Amino acid sequence: MDAEGICTWTMRKRSYIGALQSSGKILRLNALRYADEVISARSLELPNIPLSEKELKIGSDLINQLTAPFQPRKFENEHQKKLQGLIDKKARGEKIAILRPRRLKPTASDKLLQTLEASLKRVA
Repeated sequence: MDAEGICTWTMRKRSYIGALQSSGKILRLNALRYADEVISARSLELPNIPLSEKELKIGSDLINQLTAPFQPRKFENEHQKKLQGLIDKKARGEKIAILRPRRLKPTASDKLLQTLEASLKRVA
C-alpha cells in the first residue's frame, strides 16, 4: 500500500514537521520547514553586483568541468564513519579526544576571482 502524510517528530529537544511517504518496502521522510523558517530571497536585500564577462565565463567553465553523471556510491557518510570509529574506540576502552573544528579564513572579496581561477586550474 502506497501512502503519504504529514507528520511531526521530536529530535534533540526540537519539534520537526515532515512528509512521510511509503512505497512498497520503502519508507521516506522529508523534513519540511515552517513558514517562519523560510526567508524570501528578496528580503535579504543583497547588493546588485555586476559580474564581468570573464567572471561569468570562469564560473561557467568551472561548472562544466565538474559536471558528471551522479554516482551515489562515490559519496560516503563521513559523519557515520567517524561516529562508528568513536563508538568502536570507546567500546575498546580507549580515550576519545575531542577535536575543535578548524576555522578557515574567509577569502577577501577582491581575491575571489583569483581563487576561482586557481580552483579551475586544480580541477583541469
